[in-house]
Amino acid sequence: MATPLSGRLATVNMSSTSIPVYNTTVSSGSHIGGLTAGGTQIGTIYQYEFFTQKPTATINASVRQIVFRNPNHVKTYGYIDPCTTNMTGNVVYTSWALNMAFFHNYRVNGSSLITFDSNHQVTLTNVSGSGSKIYNVFVCNKATQIYSDDGATLVATVPVNGRICTIESTVGETNDTRLRIHAYRNTSTANWARPSTTTGGFWADLQMTGSSGGTMPTNRNLV
Repeated sequence: MATPLSGRLATVNMSSTSIPVYNTTVSSGSHIGGLTAGGTQIGTIYQYEFFTQKPTATINASVRQIVFRNPNHVKTYGYIDPCTTNMTGNVVYTSWALNMAFFHNYRVNGSSLITFDSNHQVTLTNVSGSGSKIYNVFVCNKATQIYSDDGATLVATVPVNGRICTIESTVGETNDTRLRIHAYRNTSTANWARPSTTTGGFWADLQMTGSSGGTMPTNRNLV
């Protein structure tokens, strides 16, 4: 079963701990996989801040490679260590790691985050035409670019106060600051635009970097 600290995911720090991010991995006999995050601290993940992850090299590796917004507002790769190892050799998550959350499960509420309610959800039929699902709806706080599955084709730019919806926190393998979404619309009342069964999915740029980007509730683009 996927957790917020496994796989190619956008993850939110819902703990009260500020998480140090390091520039490399170092050997550690007390961590499964023999590695932990170390070297020089290059940043911090604060409460309610989001980051994205690269898949772990091995299932039991303690260390996680992440993509985050560094203090200079630049996209940066770094490492965090959410695990310790108990006497039987099993991975045990730290207290802060147990409070990581999937990006798609929380929306912005002022300077913090809250879960979605029915007023911020929509039921859409599946693209195949059979069945339906309930999706969480984010409001675009900034103009947000939507890309096709190939990552190179700009499909649309959703304006401020437009909407995107999703039920997953998957990010791209190459374009690792783009979130997989299921539909978008330009206003709160416009029709939802969805990919066809032949064109693949949509990916929304999370705008993590630059002076106009952000990863905190007060400056991120999807709220």
